[in-house]
Amino acid sequence: MALNKNILLFNNSMYGKIALGLGIVCSGIYMTSENPANGGTWQGYTLGTLGALIIVWLTLLGIRKRSYRSSLGTVQGWTSAHVYLGLVLLLIGTLHCGYQFGWNIHTLAYVLMVIVIVSGMYGLWLYLMLPSAMESNRKNLSRENMLRQFDSFNQEAVIIAADLPIEIQNAVGSAIKHTTLGGGTLAQIRAKDSSRVSLDATAPLNLVDNRDQKALLSYIAHELPKPKHSVEQHERLQALLDVLSQRKTLLNSLRLDMHWQTLLHVWLVVHIPFSIALLGVLTAHIISVFFYW
Repeated sequence: MALNKNILLFNNSMYGKIALGLGIVCSGIYMTSENPANGGTWQGYTLGTLGALIIVWLTLLGIRKRSYRSSLGTVQGWTSAHVYLGLVLLLIGTLHCGYQFGWNIHTLAYVLMVIVIVSGMYGLWLYLMLPSAMESNRKNLSRENMLRQFDSFNQEAVIIAADLPIEIQNAVGSAIKHTTLGGGTLAQIRAKDSSRVSLDATAPLNLVDNRDQKALLSYIAHELPKPKHSVEQHERLQALLDVLSQRKTLLNSLRLDMHWQTLLHVWLVVHIPFSIALLGVLTAHIISVFFYW
């Protein structure tokens, strides 16, 4: 967590101070306009040129991240500058157009810029919040180790249930067979338990209607005090309840891990393509301006 926060605090927030100063200077340039502010004045061209240069530079972060032998600053420094200059770009772009919008390629460039910046803010939040949350959720285990442990709980539950009544065996087998994990993008974002477990028809009505992993635990707990079970079966039921409880906790952790991974994936799917689209529309915007200038 501290390492990620250093992105904003890098070198005493040097790039934050630069961005603040740049925002003040650009605001001063904008206020010198005597005519109604627009992108066609010298102030507009100045702000527009600066904004275009910042946009091009911001897209170079992806290249810098993969240039492992580059001596052009650290990736942490580039990322810090990327965040702060991206934020001030919103001000510069707005001042450049003088708050004048229409159904044209110029406004399209502005809209794409806003989408990229807002998605970048969301990405920054993910970058700052998720690493520590994911580490805590995984409890220092990798996704592969979590899945292996989950399989181990499944096997242990089957072994314990083997000497219990057939309805218990069927419920455990049904829980393992019908457990849902992963799925489509929406399912992973929701991270809800959509599994269904076939329970004994004699179970309480509310448990039959609520046939998920939580219902299975309630069903086993409901079986514990029944006098029809021997002492040994009571012990096995308690052991089964313990294993299934651990299994459910791990299953929730796996779903949460996939949820966060999917959020990161969705962010990249939005941020990167829109950044590329912005470069294309920005180029068309610049060419059209100089063509009609």
